[in-house]
Amino acid sequence: ISNIKNPAYVKTTSAFSLQSQDAANGTIDEGNFAGIGIIAGALNSVSVTAISYAVGAGNVEYTLNFTPAHYADAGGSLKIDFDSTYNASTGYVVSPIGAYSVSSATANYIILNLLTPLNPGAAQVLKIGGITNPGYAKQVTFTLTSKDSAGGIVDTVVSPMVDIVPAVLTGPPSVTAVSYVAQDVTDYTIGFTTVNAIPVNGKVAITLDPDYDLSAVLSTGVTGNT
Repeated sequence: ISNIKNPAYVKTTSAFSLQSQDAANGTIDEGNFAGIGIIAGALNSVSVTAISYAVGAGNVEYTLNFTPAHYADAGGSLKIDFDSTYNASTGYVVSPIGAYSVSSATANYIILNLLTPLNPGAAQVLKIGGITNPGYAKQVTFTLTSKDSAGGIVDTVVSPMVDIVPAVLTGPPSVTAVSYVAQDVTDYTIGFTTVNAIPVNGKVAITLDPDYDLSAVLSTGVTGNT
């Protein structure tokens, strides 16, 4: 049977029934078949960009580009799931404010109201502000899910990877030594200002030129701010 349009959202359908009948519509054989699972479509042409990819950056604006594959009516929703290391609880719609509004926002997801329908093939450029980036460098993805006004899932997709990169030390960093004479054993002072706090039991990793000899350096020989 051709040209059957599937249900509009994710569900398990009710059972199918079949009867064979004679010319007068009298039942000959009959049977029931279990319902089948209707799965979500996929949002297309998905990309995620940000005004800052730096670790710990706050009030960051993200732009999400996507194209719906299927129709979601006004009164439906769009859920954006963030990586667990984000804080999206203060997220808000930058644009288009006539098409989306915030229904709820938590640390790890934002649910937007659809003020206008999502039409198949109509490219969307959604800007969300007020996001705080993860606290350390990593790759992240975002999951976008559209629902109709009855709460049924229509389309969903996981975005391509986005790289959250280390914040750049400020100050600028400085390195001084008591002696700069070749082969002298000396003390070095490294000054820097962090953008983000270093957590308890965190570390500072320092990479030196490979021609230095660090074999005599002990943990008791390191001092600094505590």
